[in-house]
Amino acid sequence: MRGYLQEKIVTFVMNLSISPQRIIYLIRHGESQFNIEDRVGGNPDLTERGRRFAESLHEFFKQDLVGTEVKILTSTLKRTIQTA
Repeated sequence: MRGYLQEKIVTFVMNLSISPQRIIYLIRHGESQFNIEDRVGGNPDLTERGRRFAESLHEFFKQDLVGTEVKILTSTLKRTIQTA
């Protein structure tokens, strides 16, 4: 494990009080307009490919987590909200 942010994330997740049956999924946002322009940062919308990724995630969780309470945490960036 290298890097300040990676260490902070691992420490946070390890200190969560979770039951043995709870699973935590860490997922990056779908492809954004800046990804295809090779730009970093900003607050762009998802591309069509990013929206298809979000729809695929929805289908996966709908099938995998039937009857389970789901909580989604995301940043306030458009691309992450659109993915969630």
